[in-house]
Amino acid sequence: MQISKSSYVPSRPGARISDPNRNVGSMVPNYTGPKDGLSQKKAEGLLRIVNRALIAGCFRTEVEGKENLPTSGSHVYTPTHPSYFDPPLVLALTDKRDVRSVANAYVFDGFRGHIMKWGGAFPVQREHATIQSVRHCVDVLKDGKNICIFPEGTIDDAHQVGKIGEFKRGAAWMALNGGAESLVPINVSYHKNTQERRNETLVGLGAALAVAGAGAAAAAFGGPVAQVAAGAVAGALAGCFGVGKVARDMTPAPGPWDQFPKYFAMLKGGAAGALLGAVGGGALASVSPVAGAATGIAGALGAYGLVAGWRDRDIARLTVGTPLQVAPYRERFPATGATSPQAAVMALTEDLHRSIGRTQEKITGVPYDENCLKVRYFIEETLKVKTPE
Repeated sequence: MQISKSSYVPSRPGARISDPNRNVGSMVPNYTGPKDGLSQKKAEGLLRIVNRALIAGCFRTEVEGKENLPTSGSHVYTPTHPSYFDPPLVLALTDKRDVRSVANAYVFDGFRGHIMKWGGAFPVQREHATIQSVRHCVDVLKDGKNICIFPEGTIDDAHQVGKIGEFKRGAAWMALNGGAESLVPINVSYHKNTQERRNETLVGLGAALAVAGAGAAAAAFGGPVAQVAAGAVAGALAGCFGVGKVARDMTPAPGPWDQFPKYFAMLKGGAAGALLGAVGGGALASVSPVAGAATGIAGALGAYGLVAGWRDRDIARLTVGTPLQVAPYRERFPATGATSPQAAVMALTEDLHRSIGRTQEKITGVPYDENCLKVRYFIEETLKVKTPE
């Protein structure tokens, strides 16, 4: 497929357009994304399970406006971008549809790059637009698939004060030139879990009593095998909670937008603690009934701590707004002349900003400024792909 005659690549004024044959990731150290810049999904079922497990370990997920999610057709999903956790959340929200994600080429490195590639993400370079990436955006939509792109283009500081940043024109340009039916606005926000959740507290207490009781029973009435087994389980629970918590607390986060280092430190610490605790707990339980009972108490505390951590994890909320239909913008700004396509892109981008900004106002209570700058760059038409007359 070819980009339509009136298409252009939105680019920062003065940006250099790259050689279409150049490796998209040639400027990225340890690049592991698709070299041709095209999306390629693999192992979708496995990745879906892993992604949902990742999210469940970090957040309670709440979705508002789920009825606004399209069930058919080609669409461009446009989430806000306050955190590095946003892509997994949006991927889980849309994983029942074929959605290809646009991401900064510089995050396709190492194992992470492979995972993103297998999930259908493909790279773009902010400073040097590649022709193949731009064409691919249009081709994906014309093939009836969907695209997810963060219109802010980066994690904007505006989110720290409850607002949203200025938008780039890429989402609107893709929708207009790729024949998408709509832009789907999605607000991503994170909130502290303030609910009491008594039922989960009771589960934690029940788990703690069960572990302590099992340890005491094994120490008093069980044989050597039962004592070692009970001690190993209790030690694993205590070690998993204790070492995991220490590892998380001691690991600095680059900022509120990136909690991945603390999360993965907790996972690695918890796994190491569980292994060491199982060995140590089993050994202690074999020494004497008193040591076995003490190990059971430590395991009980660990069990309650794990359940309490699960209970108190933060809330990630995704608010899906009413999709912006693209057809009226095509009709209002027909693709003729030099300025009509740019006017359509500008109008659609501004309306998308209004839609997401007003939803953000409801979420944070910070008023949306109608007079704010809505588009990041006043972009010149720096690249045109000509088609035969």
